Amino acid sequence: MGRIYSGLIVVLIVCALTVLPACAPAEPPVDINAVFYSTLDTTAKATLEKINAQVASLDAQLTDIETKFNKLEQLAEPALEWIEETKARAKSEHWGGIRTARVPEADLEQLQNDQYHIVKLDLRVGMDAGDYLFESTIMVENVMTREIKPYEELRDDFQIQIDDLERKRQVLMQTWDTVNYAGNDIERQRPTWEVVEINGTTYVISGEGLGWHNGLIRGKWLYHTNSGTAEPSDVAAQALQRLLRGQ
Repeated sequence: MGRIYSGLIVVLIVCALTVLPACAPAEPPVDINAVFYSTLDTTAKATLEKINAQVASLDAQLTDIETKFNKLEQLAEPALEWIEETKARAKSEHWGGIRTARVPEADLEQLQNDQYHIVKLDLRVGMDAGDYLFESTIMVENVMTREIKPYEELRDDFQIQIDDLERKRQVLMQTWDTVNYAGNDIERQRPTWEVVEINGTTYVISGEGLGWHNGLIRGKWLYHTNSGTAEPSDVAAQALQRLLRGQ
């Protein structure tokens, strides 16, 4: 009787070992299309975030420069008005020869703010063949650095900086729009892609929306499952990769 029980136990163990592997659920196959698309999508989103940070930095610089520029212009406004009024007075009073009208230093103390101080303001008046010749001077001191420059030079420098920053911002926003458009359109064309297995870890993915030339076109990529990386396999795909990286 003991031998029968022992034999029965052995049979049950063998059956269990035979049945259990067959009953274990098999791992679902990897969706190569999906994981490949995810690499492109991740690249595009990282580029958009990088551009957002760059735009934020440019905006901060623009705000700082425009604030200083506005303070300069606000300070220069009464000075420019004084120059125009002095020109009109010279004509109405028929100034002759060469004369220089100058704002006294005591009055210049009123022409300052927390950023700039006008330290010299004058207008030289002359005549040439019956016509008036005017030459104005507005010298501005930076309150923080004590550096003194002509108003026109400061104004032009600020305008150059603002124009340069706005140009860079526009380029970044155009790149952002293009990358965002490409990312959305690539996803739309996913169902049409062809996936071909080369070996157990490398696949060829090709189709519309996987290349770039003035817009999305057909392209070809390699996807490596062991490293989770996508590698462009033709010129159009290389161009798309550069675009998605914001290059």
